[in-house]
Order: sequence, then structure tokens, then C-alpha cells
Amino acid sequence: MKNTCCYISFLFATVMSLPAQASASIDCHVRHKLFHGDFAVTSFYEFIFDEANNTGVLKINGKISAGDKKETLSRNIYFDYVRKKDVYFSKSREIKKIPIDNASELHLSEHYPHFFYMENEPLTFTIKKFGNNSYTISFVNVPLFLCTSK
Repeated sequence: MKNTCCYISFLFATVMSLPAQASASIDCHVRHKLFHGDFAVTSFYEFIFDEANNTGVLKINGKISAGDKKETLSRNIYFDYVRKKDVYFSKSREIKKIPIDNASELHLSEHYPHFFYMENEPLTFTIKKFGNNSYTISFVNVPLFLCTSK
């Protein structure tokens, strides 16, 4: 009886851990600074990929400085994607601005792909594992982010 109980406990623990092992989901963070002329963004990104459903969310929180104008960038970009090896073909599905987000579309359009501020816009990028807890995220074969897991 004792062996049967141990076996059932082991089997239950193994079965409960299968989805986490079968799904290679990613949840990682980036601190990013962008400077372009008198435009500057200091932001924090969280990339979350749900491999089981091919969906994700990109959470952005940051400050924009454009000359003497200051803005706040705070939004969640929900997207769907298709993965082929390390390449992610994504499309923004919904953009939810947090109430403090007052970033102008003009500033975003000058420095970000449409994916960041318009719904139903594509963005293709590559993600490669880097070390034990990090990933490189590249656009057009140029590494742009080193994203560290929690």
C-alpha cells in the first residue's frame, strides 16, 4: 500500500509538471534606452510568450523626452504569433493604454514600428536562448534586446 501511494504521488507530480515542460513559454525583462536627436526614451519591457496558445503580451512602461516635452509610455500590446524555429511572425491584436499613457502617436511613429501603437500590425523578430536565463531578441538580424528571465 505504501509503495502504491508513493507511485500515485509521483505519477500525479509528473503529470502536473508536463504542461510546463511541454511548453517553452518565455517571460523576460528588458531595460531599454533609445536616443535619437533630441528624442529619448527610457523604458522597461516585459515580453511574455504563451507557446501553448501562440499568444503574447508586450508590457511597456517608460518616459519619453522630446525637446522640452515629457510624455509617459505605458501600455500592454497583446499579440498572436506563428513561430518557425527561432523566428516569430507576430501581429498586434489589441493595444491597451494604461491611463497615464500620454505618448503621442507622432513620436511613436517616428521611432517605433506600427506594431507598438496600431492594432493588426505585423512585426517579425528572432529570439535565441542566451545562457541559462536570457534571450536575444533581434529585428532584421540585428540583436536589439538582451531579455532576462525572472
